[in-house]
Amino acid sequence: MRPRRFSRVVQEATLLGTVVALALVIWFVITDVQNREFEQPLGFSLPVSVINLPANLAVAGQALPVSLTVVGTRGALDAVSPDDFSATIDAGGRSAGQHSLPVRAQSLVEDVRVRAVQPETAVLTLQELIRREVPVRVETANPPPLGFSVGQPTVAPARGDCDGDRAGCGSGRGGGGAFGSGRGDGLAGGRCAARAAHQRGGVDSTD
Repeated sequence: MRPRRFSRVVQEATLLGTVVALALVIWFVITDVQNREFEQPLGFSLPVSVINLPANLAVAGQALPVSLTVVGTRGALDAVSPDDFSATIDAGGRSAGQHSLPVRAQSLVEDVRVRAVQPETAVLTLQELIRREVPVRVETANPPPLGFSVGQPTVAPARGDCDGDRAGCGSGRGGGGAFGSGRGDGLAGGRCAARAAHQRGGVDSTD
């Protein structure tokens, strides 16, 4: 009897050990799959921002977006969005002119890393900002109601300051409805603004 009982205990212990070992193997496989890192390109492009731009310079145009190749766990990669990354060009210490500068990209997600950026560099054109006094002109944009005509508008002051680059800071121009708005125009990118205190116009009846 005793040898038979001993044999049964050995069999049960062997079976228990086998089950435990199998469970450990399954656990290790699942953990490995969950923690395994994958490399893949992102399914979206990323806009590039310019940082440390000197106060006396402006960026002409806009850098092209970049594509990223990233590394991370499957769950983390499936959940990323454009808000989880940043791509920048450092313009600190640069002067006016054209520069080829490296694009630096980083992940804001702990489990995802940036492996590569394409293109690695971007051409940045910097222009010097100036301030110039320019005349302000009024231009009507909308016709008056039937039976009325637009009177002669006046602008006060007749000149305003234009902040912009040398190529674009020209003349100020008011625009709006029957009364001009007093804003300036003349610089690509909208950095030029002529500052007029106010302007007056009139709408006269033709009846």
